[in-house]
Amino acid sequence: MTPPIREWRRRPATRILQASLATTLTAASFALAFLLVRGEDLGPSFAPWQEITGTLLLAAYATLCAATSRARLTLTSHTLTVRNLRETAIPLEEIDRVEFRHGFMAIHTTTGDLHRSLALDGVDFPRFWRTPSRGREAKRAILRAIARRHEETTA
Repeated sequence: MTPPIREWRRRPATRILQASLATTLTAASFALAFLLVRGEDLGPSFAPWQEITGTLLLAAYATLCAATSRARLTLTSHTLTVRNLRETAIPLEEIDRVEFRHGFMAIHTTTGDLHRSLALDGVDFPRFWRTPSRGREAKRAILRAIARRHEETTA
């Protein structure tokens, strides 16, 4: 019997490449913002916008860091709490489906709302070799809690 084909994202070389690219992009954007705020000469046509652009880039970077460090998913028997910059409690009865979008968990509700979790638990990469990812485990736990809650309300 042939082993199943591994998904390209699970290959070690791909994960090393993605991690190095993410680190490089983060460092480059932070360095550019820092240079813009300091007033380094990047050319005469860019001079009037330089300080504004640098300040906005640093603010966006700080907001993203704050959101990801504060992000958390909390599952209780009645609600799923999604905390990014603000906290939202979603009753389990209102959750329509749970999926991954752009590496983070997206929770769709029956009211048409979309809640995204920036929690690192939602990242769809495995923790160790050949073990399921924390994001998939979290998704399964949410779906099991929804099923239990549905059984409780119908019984």
